[in-house]
Amino acid sequence: MATTAKKQGFTSTPLFKRLLLLVLLLVLVEIMNLITGSSMLSMKNITKNILPQAVFPTCVAWGMMFIFGTGLVDLSIGAQVILAANIGAILAMDAGLGYAGLIIAPFIVTVICELLIVFCTETLKIPGWIAGLGCGLIFEAIMVMWTQQRSKTAGSAVITLSDDFRVFGKWPLNVIIMLVIFVIVYLLYNRTSIGINLKAIGGDPGVSSAVGINRRKALIIAAIVGALVVGAASILNISKAGSISASSGLASLSVIFKALAVVLIAQSLSAWVSEPIGALGAGIFVSALFNFLTIMGVQAGTMQEVVLGAVVIICGVLARLNYKGVAK
Repeated sequence: MATTAKKQGFTSTPLFKRLLLLVLLLVLVEIMNLITGSSMLSMKNITKNILPQAVFPTCVAWGMMFIFGTGLVDLSIGAQVILAANIGAILAMDAGLGYAGLIIAPFIVTVICELLIVFCTETLKIPGWIAGLGCGLIFEAIMVMWTQQRSKTAGSAVITLSDDFRVFGKWPLNVIIMLVIFVIVYLLYNRTSIGINLKAIGGDPGVSSAVGINRRKALIIAAIVGALVVGAASILNISKAGSISASSGLASLSVIFKALAVVLIAQSLSAWVSEPIGALGAGIFVSALFNFLTIMGVQAGTMQEVVLGAVVIICGVLARLNYKGVAK
């Protein structure tokens, strides 16, 4: 009887749930690998495709964790990425500032953009998702107007980052940078007052105020941290892609769909693993899933988008089961 009770007790522990989840994910990945004739998990494919393609959505997801974790649903992040990355490229190439412009500008742009969203929600009392959509349209319009002007003066609407400035997008440095960001995010989220306050105001603003947490200050700090991580992701993205085209009509939302899936998976796993760890695993898994679809000949922009939409919906349902915060 004692042995049986002990076994039943272990199956309800967080460790058992983590192990079970890990086993299920590994089994699913192995099934996909076998279907592809073991080509998906070849070292060449992992290092050339799966890990590099996981860098951008995973880093954006970490930034969204800090922003969304406060209860602020900001849908302008895709537009921020496009604007920040292109301004960095403009200063690096057109202004001749090189890596200084490429590195510094995206951080400044994303912080300014995110603080504008916070101003709209906190001062103007606009719901976060509405402020995000409105500001996203503005950020897109700024980029579109600049590309139209550039096409007249420089002969091209799109600026392409030369290979001399794309070192951050190359293997293995891009993955190393992602792991460095992971360590920083993990420590901030789990070991500092920034993460503690973030989770407090996101979970129950009334209780957080009652225990003396300055909600507005915590929100601003979390938004700045999230914006800096998104800025880093912007640098990594344009360094890998070389160029990012301007968009309009909120088409920039598609930029963050994979990151949204990653952050939702991380939220659904939060009962078992810390969200930064969950996002890292989810980012690699989502990258592996779409690499599998590519190997199987599923066209990007058609059925891959259907799969991505389904993944986002399923992950949203799973995340909602564990989510106890508020949505703005």
